[in-house]
Amino acid sequence: MVIDYREKLSFLFRTVRKTQKKSQTEIVSGLGISQTALAKFESNKAAALSLKKLSEIAPKLNINPDYVLNGFGNPFKQDRPDSIIKMFFTEDPLGKINPYLIDLIIESNDARTLLLFLKPNMPIGADRRLLRMRGERHFYSLVMKDSDDNLFLFRREDKDAFFDETELMELIKTKPTYHNVIIDSELFSKIRENWSEVNFSDIRPVLEFSMGREDAIFLHRLIKKISSHSDQSDQEDYEKISQKIKSIDKAAIRPLLDRLLPEIGSSLKKLINH
Repeated sequence: MVIDYREKLSFLFRTVRKTQKKSQTEIVSGLGISQTALAKFESNKAAALSLKKLSEIAPKLNINPDYVLNGFGNPFKQDRPDSIIKMFFTEDPLGKINPYLIDLIIESNDARTLLLFLKPNMPIGADRRLLRMRGERHFYSLVMKDSDDNLFLFRREDKDAFFDETELMELIKTKPTYHNVIIDSELFSKIRENWSEVNFSDIRPVLEFSMGREDAIFLHRLIKKISSHSDQSDQEDYEKISQKIKSIDKAAIRPLLDRLLPEIGSSLKKLINH
């Protein structure tokens, strides 16, 4: 069955609004658009709203107005660079995570999406009820960062519910970069109890740590490549390496290089002796 573009937009707006727990009245407030018109659009019952009107609604849902008007590009756009797009996972009647939004983010960013599965530090003495609720599901929330630096935070609507990465593994196993990250009890508590107050400064340390770890892995592989240098290495390899190095935050390079300095020295020594 072919789904037309307006039907796709209708489903996107309805899903994103519900995952952000925003009412139709809240979304149209101040725009000169009636709640009834939005309800009809979301139900795909009428073409009551033009693309221009929808592009005016879009920022209130962190949807990219250009995507609405043109039908391609990144579907999402943060209202501010230092903000987070917070959404609850959509779930089927059996409680299984519906991957629609996560898949949309990944597919729209050419697999250049970073995923962080946040796992709370829950020692044996932690809340026993929560430990029972968790069971064998170890992850509580999901952070995503796309190629336009939009930052997303997902968790289940039930504040005591966890999930397992295998529920999303079919989406991520061959596409974006992902890490499992243990978060402290303070951040876990804030995401769980004060969802509306979680902000960029709460998530930034987790993001910076994970990106630093990814850069360190890259530099480690680069050192190995240098130490096993051969004349057969082609120019394309070096261009890819150059682009990756340029993308690393300059402030992060120094501590990474300091950490890897002994290995760099060893590799250079091998080259000289070679």
